[in-house]
This record gives sequence, structure tokens and C-alpha cells, in this order.
Amino acid sequence: MSRLKEEATSELWVYREKDPNKEPIHGFLQRLTDHDLTLLVDNREETIPLDSVWRIDRSGHSLWRGAIIGGAVGVALSLAIVFREPARARREVPVGPIIAIPTFMGIGIDALHRGQTTVYQRPDRPTDTAAAIHAPGRGAEVSWTLRF
Repeated sequence: MSRLKEEATSELWVYREKDPNKEPIHGFLQRLTDHDLTLLVDNREETIPLDSVWRIDRSGHSLWRGAIIGGAVGVALSLAIVFREPARARREVPVGPIIAIPTFMGIGIDALHRGQTTVYQRPDRPTDTAAAIHAPGRGAEVSWTLRF
């Protein structure tokens, strides 16, 4: 939910049931507390308890994600060129543009993407872990429980 707090003007789709055929509640985030979230839906506020939320999607993708992916591709290309012909690469390879061009391409691709990104999804089953160490007399016994 913390990613949601960072994007206070996010356009959201809130799914209250796991059934994908059910229409989500579509609106703009107004407030988010530990217990509920408030959306502006058709010029009115609607408060939804977080216990009833199955999934929350927001519009688009972060441009930073595109920049990071594009930059990583540019760095990988630069390294491949430099390791293949190190002497020639120092003289002839323009590393800056090789990194910058894919970075800007990644930003452009993410800017054009109009899909939705899931920012929260309730786990199907509760997770629980417990550990115990029991040492009666000599020796020890270790046990643990892990539920998914």
C-alpha cells in the first residue's frame, strides 16, 4: 500500500471480488488510511474498507521503470562493445549515446503505454510462520511451521 500513498493522484481500479467479470470501482485516489481508501468516483467520494479489496490497479507505468530498463540495455550494449574490442572502443565508441538512446526509448515506450499496473493484490491464503526450539535435558529439538 505504500506505493499507492506515493501516487496520491492515481487513477485507480479497485476490485472487491476475485471474479474478473465483475466491474471494478473506477476513480481517483483521495485518501488512504490503514483501514480504508477514499476514491473520487463521478464527482463524489466513495470510501472502501481495505478488508473488502481484492486487487487495486492504477493507470499506466512509471517512466522511471522505462528509463531504468532502457539504460540497462544501453549499458549492456556498451560493455559488449568495449569487451569485444577494447582498444578500438576507447577511440571510436560513443558510450554516452549508446546508453542515452535506449534510455529515452524506454521512457517513450512507457509514456505511450496506457495499460494498468497492479499495485496491490490480497494474498489468496494467509501466511503464517512460527518457530520453536525445545531443549529438554540433553540434545535439542527444532521445529517450525510454515503456511502459505
